[in-house]
Amino acid sequence: MDEPESKGAITIATREKLDNLVFVINCNLQRLDGPVTGNGKIVNELEGIFEGAGWNVIKVMWGGRWDELLRKDTSGKLIQLMNETVDGDYQTFKSKDGAYVREHFFGKYPETAALVADWTDEQIWALNRGGHDPKKVYAALKKAQKPKAKQR
Repeated sequence: MDEPESKGAITIATREKLDNLVFVINCNLQRLDGPVTGNGKIVNELEGIFEGAGWNVIKVMWGGRWDELLRKDTSGKLIQLMNETVDGDYQTFKSKDGAYVREHFFGKYPETAALVADWTDEQIWALNRGGHDPKKVYAALKKAQKPKAKQR
């Protein structure tokens, strides 16, 4: 999706008033020639492009194994950390283990470190992305079937 020809084609649906299309993009943060925007956030970039072209965007970023942590995040630091972490860092985290993720991701702020203080490294390693959670993907597809579905 990170090619000019692909990005240019998404305006066709709006121009032709095609309102019953679902476009699923799996952002595995890889391209044939290497990582996608290692110092950026390709999902946010694509969201802006699609919304600018008139699409309703539903993002499934985090799998269900994050739900408990997100509920416990009363300070908002986990969301802040997720939003400020660039794609290249997420790639690094998935190439390491739970201890590395604990230290280098959750360890950035005392509030986020506290969220996983009683978790094992294996539990941290098992935290899944949204595209790897069938329930989250199904819920998003179901939501997309409703007119003017919008998720933030």
